[in-house]
Amino acid sequence: SAPKSVSSVWAAGNREQRDGITRAHKAAVAKALEYYKRHGASFRTGAGGAVVQRGEPVIATFEHSTSRAGDCHLHDHALFFAVGVREDGKISRVTVDMSHIHATGAVYRSTLAHELKAEGYEVERSDPKNGFFQIKGVPDGLMTAWSKRRAQVENVLRREGKTDAKTSAKAAEISRSGKENRDRGSNFARWSAEAREYGFDPEAISSLRGRGRETVPIEPGK
Repeated sequence: SAPKSVSSVWAAGNREQRDGITRAHKAAVAKALEYYKRHGASFRTGAGGAVVQRGEPVIATFEHSTSRAGDCHLHDHALFFAVGVREDGKISRVTVDMSHIHATGAVYRSTLAHELKAEGYEVERSDPKNGFFQIKGVPDGLMTAWSKRRAQVENVLRREGKTDAKTSAKAAEISRSGKENRDRGSNFARWSAEAREYGFDPEAISSLRGRGRETVPIEPGK
C-alpha cells in the first residue's frame, strides 16, 4: 500500500502527475515481489522435501485505488498460486515463508521513496525505524480527511481497549463497509473537489516537485 500522501498526490494530480505516481508504485511493487520470490518462496524436492530450489512462482497482481470508506488508497493485491516453475524447469508446488513479509514491505517502501525522488518529490520519514515516509508538503488535514477507514478501525480498538495484532485484525473485519467504487472517473472528480477544499490541486503538486535529491536506502528487515 502506498503511504497516504502518495495516494493523495495520485488522486488530486493531473494525468501527468498521476502517471508518475503510478510508475513509482508499480516499480516498487515489482521490486518487492522480486525480493519475496528470492527469499520467501521455495520449491522442496527429494525425500521429505530435503532439497530446496528457487524458481518462479505464479503471481497475479491487482491494482486497487480506494479504501472501503471510499477514500483514495493506491495499493496492489498479490495473489500467489500454489505452483510455479523450479530452477530445473519443472512445475512444482510452492512453499511460502511468511516471515519475509515485513522485509518485503520495507523493500517496497525503499524503492517507492527512490522512485518518487526521481519524479522530483521530497520525502520525509514518519517512522524511521520501519521505513515509513510521506511526501513532504501534502496537507495533514487532507490526509486525515482521507483516512476514514483507519479512523473506523481505531474507534473499534478504543471500544475494545486493546491494540494487539489480533484485536486490530478483528477491528478491521467488523468495521468493514461496502466494497470500493470502481468507477475511477467519478472517484477522481470527487477527490479533486475534496482536495481543492484544502488548497491542494495540480498547481500545488507542481510546487512540491523538484525538491527530491538524495535517497537514503532502507535495508530490508531493519
